[in-house]
Amino acid sequence: MMNSGARSACQCLLEQQETITRMVKVVFVHPDLGIGGAERLVVDAALALKRKDHHVQFFTAHHDPSHCFPETNDGQLEVTCVGDWLPRSTFGRLAAFWAYVRMIYVSLYLVLFSGVVFDVAFVDQVSACIPFLRLRGKVKILFYCHFPDQLLTQRRSLPKRIYRYERKKNLSLALQSLKLLVDKTDKDKVDNIHLMMAGGYDDRVTENIEHYAELVQLSKELNIDDKVTFLKSPTDKVKVALLRAAKCLIYTPDKEHFGIVPIEAMYVGTPVIAVNSGGPKETVVSGETGFLCEQTPQEFSDAMLKFIAAGIDKEKMGSDCQKHVTSNFSFIRFSEQLHYTVQGLMDERKQR
Repeated sequence: MMNSGARSACQCLLEQQETITRMVKVVFVHPDLGIGGAERLVVDAALALKRKDHHVQFFTAHHDPSHCFPETNDGQLEVTCVGDWLPRSTFGRLAAFWAYVRMIYVSLYLVLFSGVVFDVAFVDQVSACIPFLRLRGKVKILFYCHFPDQLLTQRRSLPKRIYRYERKKNLSLALQSLKLLVDKTDKDKVDNIHLMMAGGYDDRVTENIEHYAELVQLSKELNIDDKVTFLKSPTDKVKVALLRAAKCLIYTPDKEHFGIVPIEAMYVGTPVIAVNSGGPKETVVSGETGFLCEQTPQEFSDAMLKFIAAGIDKEKMGSDCQKHVTSNFSFIRFSEQLHYTVQGLMDERKQR
């Protein structure tokens, strides 16, 4: 028979085990469940928590079944869309204001009318809705700031024009680098050079339309339009096929907060050429899994040339890429860390 001390110890262990394995009900509140980087993050976060046997559900102001990640449309994740009738802007202005209104509407619907019981609200991008979610009482909030709210606005003031210019510079860097690469590559190797510019495209976003037209025009002005293919919103299967086939991934954003695309490329064994700032400084090991460069066409073209003419062993570097991602950024590790965070929120509430 066990003495009282042993029974107490066993009871403590059982209580700890119950805390560790307790199912948490998590709702994801997201403004626009499309196919961007922010959406990929919250979808992966939901799948990670679901893998740990937590209950997850999305509430969003927009979800287009023809323009979304498959997990949100094939039954893996439950999605409730409300408030899409609200405008996104007023004659091209007040975009941030309407983003706040839409998220507040979603939150009020969730709290007051949905009947959904939840422990944790995972809020992405727009923080204005958090006070309304707190009407539920002891609910815990996990907020992910994908980018500052002021970047939702139109670019008419001088600071906004500067931001827009920087954005355009990021997108055109690959074309300018390709032009330099073609100019300094041996003619017998030029025919093997082709740039595939692929990414999410939403015709509701004015900047998507404008930047696409600008890039097409720039490729013609640089006389490289026969070496560039523009691909809008490729499917996951097409994206993976492109990444596997590529000699390298060109990733041009400057001061990017993290950047999921380099991780995706390295995971399938494709090295990355990225700007030496922001997220890539943490995710890309220069010289081992790719190259980090200053944000100039010259440096990017020099790095690209290494894959064309310098005989870099892509197989060897690709193997290093896969090991690096598996060790540091795997879905299993992401699941464990997010599970730990969510469970920690619940433990904190229980102590109170």
